[in-house]
Amino acid sequence: MGWDQCTAEGSEIAQLRVWMGLTWREKLEATERMSELALKFLAYRKKAGLPYIDPYTGEVVPGSRN
Repeated sequence: MGWDQCTAEGSEIAQLRVWMGLTWREKLEATERMSELALKFLAYRKKAGLPYIDPYTGEVVPGSRN
């Protein structure tokens, strides 16, 4: 890691370089894992009564917590 990665732009470029170096299969597997994690976060927020964005409608669902 170099100093050029210590900015938002530099970090994004470094991440894109890593992504471009992955095979098609690795990219597909990574995307599947990210989707699974997003669904876990969504389930947690629903269970905890926290607000969330509905992935199907794009609308904000207010939480039930006070």
